[in-house]
Amino acid sequence: MIRVVRKTAIPLFCLLIIFSTPSFAEELVNEAVYEDASQWGLVYPVKNLIERIYDEDGDGALIDIEVLYFLRDVMRAARRKGKFQVVSSILKQYDEDQDGWISKDEAKSIEAFLY
Repeated sequence: MIRVVRKTAIPLFCLLIIFSTPSFAEELVNEAVYEDASQWGLVYPVKNLIERIYDEDGDGALIDIEVLYFLRDVMRAARRKGKFQVVSSILKQYDEDQDGWISKDEAKSIEAFLY
């Protein structure tokens, strides 16, 4: 019985080491997910500090829920302050008058998308 535990424990430990290395995980998992999701427009590469704050998993891209959190906070800030500066390529599509700011009215289109 102890031999079986030892034989299974060693390979599991080795697998944990292999899968815990960032380069291996990035090559096999993150890149495949990134490529698959980017075909559907669900992935936005992180390009600035504000986007990096919302990149919860630290993979260098904003995907699904991370984008939704970002848009939610932008919408709330635009409502509260009256406008929010377009600091991300994600926000450019909501800047209808192309003035570089998300206004309260433009925040309504974000709200419509979110809810």
